[in-house]
Amino acid sequence: MKRCLFLLSLLGVILSGWPTAYGADAISDLQAVNASGVGNHPKVGADIGSDPAHSTNRVSVTGIALNGAGELLDPTMQWQICVQGESPDKGGIAAWDGAFFGGDWPRHPADIEPGDRIRIDGFIEDHNGKVIINARHSAAPEMQFVVTKLASDAGMPTPLVIPNIAACNTFDQTRATGGEHYQGQWVRLNAVHIVSGTWSAGSSLVVADDAGSTLTMLLSETGDFARYPAPSGNFSLQGIFDQEDPTPPATDNYRVWIKHYSDIAIPSGLLDSLWDLQAVDANGVGNHPKVGADIGSDPATSANRVHVVGIALNRPDELLDPAQQWQVFIQAQWPEKGGIAAWDGAFFGGSWPRHPADIEPGDLIQIDGFVEDHNGKVNINARHSSAPEMQFVVTKLASGVGLPTPKEFTSLADVNAFDITRKTGGERYQCTWVKFKQVRIVSGTWKAGNTLVIADDGGSTTSLLLSSQGDFDQHAAPTGTFSVTGIYDQEDAAAPATGDYRLWVKRFSDFEFVTGAKDWELYR
Repeated sequence: MKRCLFLLSLLGVILSGWPTAYGADAISDLQAVNASGVGNHPKVGADIGSDPAHSTNRVSVTGIALNGAGELLDPTMQWQICVQGESPDKGGIAAWDGAFFGGDWPRHPADIEPGDRIRIDGFIEDHNGKVIINARHSAAPEMQFVVTKLASDAGMPTPLVIPNIAACNTFDQTRATGGEHYQGQWVRLNAVHIVSGTWSAGSSLVVADDAGSTLTMLLSETGDFARYPAPSGNFSLQGIFDQEDPTPPATDNYRVWIKHYSDIAIPSGLLDSLWDLQAVDANGVGNHPKVGADIGSDPATSANRVHVVGIALNRPDELLDPAQQWQVFIQAQWPEKGGIAAWDGAFFGGSWPRHPADIEPGDLIQIDGFVEDHNGKVNINARHSSAPEMQFVVTKLASGVGLPTPKEFTSLADVNAFDITRKTGGERYQCTWVKFKQVRIVSGTWKAGNTLVIADDGGSTTSLLLSSQGDFDQHAAPTGTFSVTGIYDQEDAAAPATGDYRLWVKRFSDFEFVTGAKDWELYR
């Protein structure tokens, strides 16, 4: 009997992840509207009954989260997640709640990330041209919608390409065309330009295409737009297609909600995705189209140059001797993933130094240059040339933005294996800021520039590289369990490049000791 109950429970968990089946509502059905743009699904605004927590008019939807809880609105006051259905379901829906209606806040999870598969159970109402899930402005627990993460990093949907603005700024009740067709989904619109509006977080601007059709572009109020100038000329954008039409009939006021500046693609190529650039094949070799690509007749303006933005994880003098080598790792800003290193050496001639020395950890920087595969990772370099047009260009965009929160691990097995999908393992955390907890040294000589082996309580091991520029020789090695933070890296010179991951530690203060002691008896 216990075995049967366990199997039934397991089956319930499995089925809970299936969209539009076994009790789940189809998002495409929930977004149906009448000729006035008002939601007409039977559950829209339906009676909650005497027991709201178990009402037959609650909906249950499953899909992919298009945003994190803090990406669109101020999370101290409002919580909103947009969910897009997975095939065969179509369309998207938002779940929204506000602190304005009393009760505890926050009352919904803050750890939802774009690309997570989630389920939301609650009531639906019509709101300014779209159907949303909400608590009907109540703080009562039984009225709240419930958000469940079914799978992390299931993957963002491919954006629906809108052919032109005229295809999305009109109302079509059948949803075969127009704004209702794209409602609540992740979309891309090419070749548009700004015609009016103020460039600032939280502002609405008007964009037009070359045919003269116009559409609203809403910049997230929590986005990073203040750090960048408004794009001039034509650009592409990707975001969440939305509608906010408070005046009946609700058949207008469509818009694309932009989360980050990186969701805007300037024709010059800004910005390339750090996550995309680090993609590898089964042999651990970088396979992005720009990796090792032809520089063309004019390297300075080559279409194969990359343009990336991220948070600096180190100063140029923290990892390597700056008299001979320059290297800075940058990590993408949340919720983007991944990181990359830019490296150059004095060995290849030309003036030195030729890159800035004033980069500090936590600075927001932009790097433009060529990428190549190097021992299991993709990095930016000058392809061993000192020619000015081959150099990568480093620009500090903002000082003191802050280091990212390190990803923490107590199991080294979770991070030191090769996984081509990058759902787990070393490729997922390549070139990012991580922290290993409850580890100990098992072999190696404690000295700046040396590599040691550390192990966790389960016996899994990985390499620990002490920076050659660090102060390790001034301190004794730890003899017990500790935590350590550094840059997760790979240097696998032997094909296939699917191993030799390591944590590159900058200085002794990046160690945390369980007892608080620091200068223990030298490990031997």
